[in-house]
Amino acid sequence: LDCERGGPLTRRLIPRAIAGWWMSRLGLKAIFFDFDSTISTPIFVERAQKWAVADNVPLFQRMDEQEIISNLGGTERIIKLEAFFDALHRGGVKLFIVSIG
Repeated sequence: LDCERGGPLTRRLIPRAIAGWWMSRLGLKAIFFDFDSTISTPIFVERAQKWAVADNVPLFQRMDEQEIISNLGGTERIIKLEAFFDALHRGGVKLFIVSIG
């Protein structure tokens, strides 16, 4: 679904309204995502001199709000992920996130 051409209302509402229907038509029952570099976009945390990846739980626990937002690709990407996951849910698709962290 190319919702980038529309305005904010189109980008946020139309995909949610039809994407669930589309997912159910495809017969998709389950989907698996790796966390690192699929859901997240790992950042290098300067103060820790480490990459923020799932196997470094102590670093994740010390990240501030802006670091977490950055590690998920920024606010706009988080909105898109939320809309995508919501569409999967509406379509009855089971979502699995695979991670070692």
